[in-house]
Amino acid sequence: PEHEEAMDRLHRLFFGEGWDAGSRTRPWTPHNSIAYDNPDTNALSLLDTITYMSSNPTLLGRERRVEAMSLWSTEGKMEEWVCIDRVRFW
Repeated sequence: PEHEEAMDRLHRLFFGEGWDAGSRTRPWTPHNSIAYDNPDTNALSLLDTITYMSSNPTLLGRERRVEAMSLWSTEGKMEEWVCIDRVRFW
């Protein structure tokens, strides 16, 4: 499908022309990133999350089965971000 080709192009932009398209997990799974927390200058609270969700009701408009939650180090450019830990729910 077209979105898989688009993901390959995007990965090539980040990782260079030598990037191996076979190394990407397929099919691509859509995901939501609802928070970027910087504990040095702010902290994410439950109230912040509920406020965000209530101001964006389409996020709650249909049932979603959350597969995992992950914690990322977002230091540097996006290509330098590192997944620190991932908790799978099922």
